[in-house]
Amino acid sequence: MTANYMIIASVLTISISIAVGRFIEQMRLSPIRLMYFQTFSLGLMATLAFFFPFFYLLLGFEVIRRVVQNCFYSPANQMILSSFIGEFRNRLRSLYNLYYYTAVGIVLSLVFPTLKRSPILSN
Repeated sequence: MTANYMIIASVLTISISIAVGRFIEQMRLSPIRLMYFQTFSLGLMATLAFFFPFFYLLLGFEVIRRVVQNCFYSPANQMILSSFIGEFRNRLRSLYNLYYYTAVGIVLSLVFPTLKRSPILSN
């Protein structure tokens, strides 16, 4: 049964990837819209598999997950996510430096005199 499932999942992954690739080639589909569709289909199948506990829904979820993970356009999705992350990386780094070096110093400068007056540390 597992071997049959793996063969079926592999054939579906290859055929759906080729079909989606040709659809993208003909329609010039935006990769962002494709990622939205992938997210929606995974969420829908996960919700259906959660609320209706049928084995075939779990198999369908696994096939959709495999198609999204192993399809031919998966590197393009990683490049898109990397570009979004690269855009916010400098902002996150500056916020980290602000809070780590500035905000923490202010808090510690307020906490240290309070602890110094504490009877526990004065002994």
